[in-house]
Amino acid sequence: MPMQISGVTIQGGMNILPRAGAPSPSPTPGPSPTPGPSDPDFSNVVFMFDGDGTNGAQNNTFVDGSSNGYTVTENGTVIQGSFSPYSLPSGRAYTGTDGGSIYIGGNQNNYLSVSAGGFSTSATNYTIELWAYWESTDGTAIINGITSGNSDRLYLSMVGGTYYFGDGDTNNIIANVGVPATNTWIHYAVVKNGSTTKLYIDGVEEASTTNALGSHTIATWQIGGRPNLGDYPFPGYLSDVRVVNGTAVYTSAFTPTTSPLTAITNTSLLIQGQNSAIFDLTVKNNIDTVGDAQIDTAIKKYGTGSVKFDGTDDCLEIPYSTAFELGTQSFTIEFWINTSQTAIATILDRRLGSTSSAGYTLLFNYPSQGQIGFYASGVSWPLLTSNSNLPLNQWVHVAIVRNGSSFAMYFDGNSVATATSSASFNDAAAPFFIGRNVDPTSQRLDGYIDDFRFTNGVARYTTNFTPPTAALPKF
Repeated sequence: MPMQISGVTIQGGMNILPRAGAPSPSPTPGPSPTPGPSDPDFSNVVFMFDGDGTNGAQNNTFVDGSSNGYTVTENGTVIQGSFSPYSLPSGRAYTGTDGGSIYIGGNQNNYLSVSAGGFSTSATNYTIELWAYWESTDGTAIINGITSGNSDRLYLSMVGGTYYFGDGDTNNIIANVGVPATNTWIHYAVVKNGSTTKLYIDGVEEASTTNALGSHTIATWQIGGRPNLGDYPFPGYLSDVRVVNGTAVYTSAFTPTTSPLTAITNTSLLIQGQNSAIFDLTVKNNIDTVGDAQIDTAIKKYGTGSVKFDGTDDCLEIPYSTAFELGTQSFTIEFWINTSQTAIATILDRRLGSTSSAGYTLLFNYPSQGQIGFYASGVSWPLLTSNSNLPLNQWVHVAIVRNGSSFAMYFDGNSVATATSSASFNDAAAPFFIGRNVDPTSQRLDGYIDDFRFTNGVARYTTNFTPPTAALPKF
């Protein structure tokens, strides 16, 4: 029998598990109609970008997709990108409008704020819904609404396996359904329909109440945190945060949508996180364009642009993911690079600190001028050092390959370094940087990168080869 707590009906078991039909955490793109061969190893590609898009564009603009077009303010470092609850439509690659998310990552400085007046907590009908991807089950505020006086007057939060929906005076819903599953997308919806308010998790009703919130007008929405209390950041990703003011979108159990939400009638706020200019074509990661890292359409190898780094404060930062852990697997890291830089520059880095030997890094002009060195844990540094200099002021294809215990570095398809090691790389639980050393004060890249592809589990090149003669396949 359901249990009653202060007018609240609690239903469901103790653990939130993915419901039938729930999307996987890392959806696989469908085939693309783009002419040319497909990539039989695309399922092993864990990260890929091509730099195509609008000149000067970055990833730091967040957009309200409702007809209100409210201004969305980034607080701290919120990272948006293509990682989302949705699989791509069959027949094409990611376009930038196929869903997205924002990454809060449990950082108390990270949240989005939206000045969006007019939402009344005493409205007859409304729907507040979103997708959440928990990396941990720390207590958190998922969404918070405050009045013009900065009082918390509407929130959905989870602490210790119990969900709370209230207005600061009363927790109108208290649903002790257990901690959420981590590393999978979960859909949440709070729906007020007349005098009844319900909490749905993955479309299943978990709590119902006839208690009413106090009458308050929300002036600002805070997405992913409750900064007035200082320590309630969301530990992961949020997607498709939609507030519908005037409609009970769901009145009974439902199957969450498998497509990005739209601004239906009465939508007053829609935050999707799909406004990245530089995005991961595998839809597995979000990318932060730090500093002035941006698309440049004047200098590119293929497509319409490349990613430009100015050598001072630029980089791409990708949140920690096990997808970048190498261990003893074969792998291929490849890209086109165009630079005139003579100072030491970091091309990529995945370490916890500049003095850490755990992880791996790829350096230009080190250990000697013009050379590229690949450094990895578990082996003597450097593991690979190019025996010829990287040509400057022209596009050069660079590939780092592990095939079992054999390692090789290639410039334009020609081997420039080899090594043998059976070591298991001791990968650090760190972000993945492109264009910056893990130490943010040094070794910034000044140049351009195009068609970057990271394939984990496959040695794509085992002998000299002809470098790609067109943009890499995206399917």
